[in-house]
Amino acid sequence: RLPLTLGPFVAAAGFLLLTALLFGALWLSDIVPALIDGTAPAAATDVNLPTNPVHVLDLAIFLPVVAVVGGSLWQRRPLGYAAAPAMLVFLALTGLPILTTVFVADARGNEPAWQLLGPIGVITAVSILLTWVLVHGLRLRR
Repeated sequence: RLPLTLGPFVAAAGFLLLTALLFGALWLSDIVPALIDGTAPAAATDVNLPTNPVHVLDLAIFLPVVAVVGGSLWQRRPLGYAAAPAMLVFLALTGLPILTTVFVADARGNEPAWQLLGPIGVITAVSILLTWVLVHGLRLRR
């Protein structure tokens, strides 16, 4: 096990675990009621598909990986130290197009989802900040 100083590594671990939990809960809040009602989830019908591919990829692959990496970092395991910056970069790179899409939708005369700017903006900004802090902290440990 590698040493874990309190602060940025614990913050990154908590952020990754919380992000996985909240996005999982958000996607399931759309899926579970639809399953109970015997209908397609709203996010799937909005795109005329039987399931939302974002939900499938997030719930099957991305969110479990984020949770495992966050848990590994929390437990001071080498996997957490190695993969946490990559997960944070991926979260930031996922957030930037979502933020851009809001402005593009508005410019094209479509209904922009302004409500996304706050939460996605915070997730993106925190991901970028924690990535910088972690990489800087890991460099200092050499």
